[in-house]
Amino acid sequence: MGTPDMEPTENIYLPASFLGSRRWALEQIADALAVASRRGQPTFFITMTRNPEWPEITSQSLPGQTFMDIPIVVVHVFKQKLALLLKTLKMMFPNVGRPIYVMYSIEFQKQGLSHAHILLKFPHDCLHLKDIDAIISVEIPNDIEDAALVRKFMLHHHPSSSREPSKYCQRLTSDST
Repeated sequence: MGTPDMEPTENIYLPASFLGSRRWALEQIADALAVASRRGQPTFFITMTRNPEWPEITSQSLPGQTFMDIPIVVVHVFKQKLALLLKTLKMMFPNVGRPIYVMYSIEFQKQGLSHAHILLKFPHDCLHLKDIDAIISVEIPNDIEDAALVRKFMLHHHPSSSREPSKYCQRLTSDST
């Protein structure tokens, strides 16, 4: 409790022009919703997460350092990789045309792993299996290093049967299977 001679505190509101403020974020959300309302729901929602083992990051760390010790390198590498992904997404699906819109938001997890959420709207929605098959491939690459990366980061692994089922991906049916 303050002393009687102290002025009462007033709330201070940052304007929407202040990058990263609550009002700025609300304005960005409103803009994204307006675009989706006018142009249609996104075709894809993609998440890209920074990998602490990217060679561009590990090559810049000194012995004993982790990615948390070189944040400027991590941010620069993530920005470059995100720019490359966005450029690739705009060109890689010739069967559905160029995107109508691409929106993304970058977030930072508590342990420092930055990630981006990307919304893409293509002229043709992927509603049928043939549309999805024309865009998404689920093959393990022939290159040994690429295959190892896919197995490490892109394959889903269920917990062993001796553990409690995961609430996210394992459901018990009525007959307990």
